[in-house]
Amino acid sequence: MTVAELQILVDKLQSKISQLELTSKGAIKATEFRLEAVLQANLDTFWLLICAILVFLMQAGFMCLESGLSRSKNSINVALKNITDFGIAVVTFWAFGFALMYGTSVMGLFGNKFYFFTTKVAGYQTYFVFQAMFVATAATIISGAVAERLRFFSYVIITFVTSGILYPIVGHWAWAFDFTNPTVKFGWLGKMGYLDFAGASVVHSVGGWVALAILLIIGSRTGRFRKDKDKKLFQGSNTPIAALGALILWFGWFGFNGGANGAMDLKIPLILINTFLSASFGLIFSSAMGIIVMKKPEPLFMITGPLAGLVSITASCAYVNPSEAIYIGAIGGILSGSTIILLEKLKIDDVVSAIPVHLVGGMWGTISVAIFGDFEMMGLEKTRLERVEPLENSNQVPIHPLRLCKELREIMDENSIISIDGNEILHYGRQSIPAYLPGHSINSGPTGCMGVGLPYAIGAKIAKPNNTVFSLHGDGSLGMNIQDFDTAVRHKLPIVVVVSNNEGWTARVEGIRKPGRELGFTRFDLIAESLGGYGEMVDDPKEIKPAIIRAIDSGLPAIVNVHTDPTARAISKFVGSKME
Repeated sequence: MTVAELQILVDKLQSKISQLELTSKGAIKATEFRLEAVLQANLDTFWLLICAILVFLMQAGFMCLESGLSRSKNSINVALKNITDFGIAVVTFWAFGFALMYGTSVMGLFGNKFYFFTTKVAGYQTYFVFQAMFVATAATIISGAVAERLRFFSYVIITFVTSGILYPIVGHWAWAFDFTNPTVKFGWLGKMGYLDFAGASVVHSVGGWVALAILLIIGSRTGRFRKDKDKKLFQGSNTPIAALGALILWFGWFGFNGGANGAMDLKIPLILINTFLSASFGLIFSSAMGIIVMKKPEPLFMITGPLAGLVSITASCAYVNPSEAIYIGAIGGILSGSTIILLEKLKIDDVVSAIPVHLVGGMWGTISVAIFGDFEMMGLEKTRLERVEPLENSNQVPIHPLRLCKELREIMDENSIISIDGNEILHYGRQSIPAYLPGHSINSGPTGCMGVGLPYAIGAKIAKPNNTVFSLHGDGSLGMNIQDFDTAVRHKLPIVVVVSNNEGWTARVEGIRKPGRELGFTRFDLIAESLGGYGEMVDDPKEIKPAIIRAIDSGLPAIVNVHTDPTARAISKFVGSKME
């Protein structure tokens, strides 16, 4: 064997060794990845089950709260109803509630799978346990409101209907998803983008609405709204026990909101901070209202205040910052205190203030998502206005097309007519520049027939000679029919052509070469002057508006040639566009 042959053999062996090393490293990394995934899944399951236990503990809180705020002669009945409604709610949810809520969707209205829940899939089982605690909470809300008036078996029927039908169906509308792909929503509200993180509407307002309906039917306790001197007859039997119940509920709420995250991740600290801050400010502001109204610290306002703050933050706890959670809780406390006073005036007898806390707090909590929710936290894009505002006011050079659209929009009056033609500028312009009158905005439509903008503008000026007519063009589209500018000059039609000149057909995309599409910067302004019109070139965003005004004042057909950003890309989505 020669030296050269030996060297070749050595090189092959080294290559094989390198391949084996890479293979082994890949296998190790794959194993590590699988172990991390398994560990994370186990942590998520553990967290959700711990949270389910905390929510279960809230049943004890409800029992203490309701027993303490009820008269002593009815405290046993109230306590027994709390125990009973939990068992009935869980069994009903197991039999068909979970199926209605999370089963295969029927037109986004209700589910139709998982009857008599027996699946062996761990993920499904975990979620069932957690949601069973939620459904019990919705049923228990009703118990306190209607205390001391309903027969035991009447309440059993209400619990059955609430936990087996009402809550699951509303939950399906908002929360139903594909377990194999959680991003796919089934319910009609979920498909619309409805967000209720932990159930301000789904759990609390459902229970609150049912409670209000029952209260309006059964009326108040006999003698409840007699003269002030007799009101003490309807005071709660044990205020310390009621306060203890509120504290237990406060503690359990960490599981209520934290578990709704569905995973053990870095969102949890923020969720918990928002939860106790909102509760604390609900307490402070509700208590203050009680002092103002009653001229002394009022236990009911102090006990229900933190609960109102907790319900209020339930929908948005993962979508807001602590500074917003403070406002949500404070307003929740004020609304709760105000509703307590209102119910008294309306003579609606709500023993535990379930309507102020759960119904009003649930509605306010849901609304607060839209007011305070952070789009990034919610996993949503910013609104179009929020996306385009920095670009419309940008002083970048070359000029962003949206800055050009803004400057033109501010010049146009209600009688102005605009014809828009091109690609990028067509998508930007037709959404950024409104027409004040029908037929005053003209473009090529969804077919994108380039080259029509200038002829459209000429026709519009002939039809309405007293109106200011603009033609917003791309450089590529104007190059297709620039000769028609001569027609405008010959017939003395003072249209104003504004060119978004990005030096090519469509925007440039980094790393992608488009042969034949890079046109260079064409001096359309000089072409206008050579044909007998007015021409001006603009490369400073501050000069766009003055240049267009000078073009109008010239009384001639004019071209304002604006140097725009070649990389500014607008993606067409049939009728609309996504601005980038």
